[in-house]
Amino acid sequence: MPFGAVLLIAQDSEREERLQADLFRGPLPNVVATTTRQLLYRHWPDEQVWQVPGEGGRRCLVEVGY
Repeated sequence: MPFGAVLLIAQDSEREERLQADLFRGPLPNVVATTTRQLLYRHWPDEQVWQVPGEGGRRCLVEVGY
C-alpha cells in the first residue's frame, strides 16, 4: 500500500505553530508532520516526536500516518 509523509522541521516552536495553522487550513494529499530543531536533535532518531496538523499531541515517526 503506497503512502507518503512529508516531514517539516521548524526553526522554533513559534514557527511550528504558524506552520501547523497554515497546514490545517487546506486538505493535504499526504500526511504532513512537523517538529522543531530542538526536539529533533534532542532525541535519538527512533524517539523523535512529530506533530500532525489537527491532531493533539506528538507522535513517534513510526506512528505518523496512522
